[in-house]
Amino acid sequence: MIDFTKLNDPEYKAKLKAERDAEDAKQEALDKEISEKLSVLEEHIEQLSDKERSFFRSVRRRYGLSGPQKKWLDDIAARFHPNTDKPGAKQ
Repeated sequence: MIDFTKLNDPEYKAKLKAERDAEDAKQEALDKEISEKLSVLEEHIEQLSDKERSFFRSVRRRYGLSGPQKKWLDDIAARFHPNTDKPGAKQ
């Protein structure tokens, strides 16, 4: 059952907004990280195996990656930035 008194409580609303904002910021950071890694792979597309190229093309269209897909993207991108898992960081 919905507690309408909570929904009208300014403190409760502020808490929910803060939680949503934190979750949005976390998702934006993840999207940026994935976008940077995809850019790195695009720069090195000719060095990828056929399977990696196929993977790249499929994830380039969407960011909703599963855990294993995110790990594989991290591993492939790390080949071109071996000292970090975040492309663009100074080595």
